[in-house]
Amino acid sequence: MKHYPLFFSLILLNLLPSCKGKKEDPAPLTPTQLLVGKRWELRSSVDSGPLFGTVDQYAAAPPCVRDNFLQFTEPNTCVYDEGPTLCDPSNPQTELGTWSLANDGTQLTISVGGYTVANTVDELTATSLKLTWTQMQGTTTAVRKNTYVAVP
Repeated sequence: MKHYPLFFSLILLNLLPSCKGKKEDPAPLTPTQLLVGKRWELRSSVDSGPLFGTVDQYAAAPPCVRDNFLQFTEPNTCVYDEGPTLCDPSNPQTELGTWSLANDGTQLTISVGGYTVANTVDELTATSLKLTWTQMQGTTTAVRKNTYVAVP
């Protein structure tokens, strides 16, 4: 009999609502927060257009190109790094550039080494960056789709 009050007390404690409030979900990361502070390595690059059809540029690239990466930092600077393997030892290991996001993070413009490319952001997560770049080749349109992964 002595154990019944303790037993019922434990049951009642479990039935009472918790005094702790619900934890709020953290605010989602902004596109800038998702982009900066990571090393983005190219994992896929496919060109398509009426002149040459579809070409897998990544598969055709030598290993010294496939290990290159981009790193975005604030405020709007980036580094293009040749990675561990240089194709041409006379090239610099890194080149500084700039970047900007526009249209609620759906446009990413990157300027490095005298070239500026305006990309459409198809996907930006903590681990994946998918970009589309469209350019005119004469009177036809060519499209490049690049996929990058974030590497620690």
